[in-house]
Amino acid sequence: LADQQMKASLPTLAPTPQIQLSAVVLPGGHILKPNGDVQFNMDEIPASLRGLVADQIYVPISSRPPATSETAVQINIPQINVNHVIVPGVDWEALKLGVGMLMNGVNPGNKQGNLVLSGHNDIYGEVFRDLDKLKVGDQFTVRTQTQEYTYAVTGSKVVEPTEVSVMNDRGGATVTLISCYPYK
Repeated sequence: LADQQMKASLPTLAPTPQIQLSAVVLPGGHILKPNGDVQFNMDEIPASLRGLVADQIYVPISSRPPATSETAVQINIPQINVNHVIVPGVDWEALKLGVGMLMNGVNPGNKQGNLVLSGHNDIYGEVFRDLDKLKVGDQFTVRTQTQEYTYAVTGSKVVEPTEVSVMNDRGGATVTLISCYPYK
């Protein structure tokens, strides 16, 4: 009985609050300074959440999960001359390397889920510079190590950086392509 009372009187640890950057702001936001320097746009993140997501902005490349046979590794959009590598993550460092893939567990072969791909339009290769030129019906492919999947554009819209609902599941196999707007 004494042992049970002692255990009951011990304080329990409160869980550390965790929030994913992708639940707060769309990937890719940045500030292009007049001198050519670039930095992440912290102003897009609500001030009360900045401390909770700061460690997700610059994720070391070495900590990324390795590609599997089901992971997206390349995107080809012939209409806008994009044929680029896809890297895991949509943080600042991932987008320097290529088209970033939101780590939401969705792969191109899934029958459900929204594969979210993000790329810069004015720095680090301008990979998605002409994304706004795509038209409904244009087709593009996403390749894994073993297969290629074809998608068709069904629409586009400009949203605020905090409109993260565009990354939600849409009830089928979809891809959402994200870039900053307006172009700098």
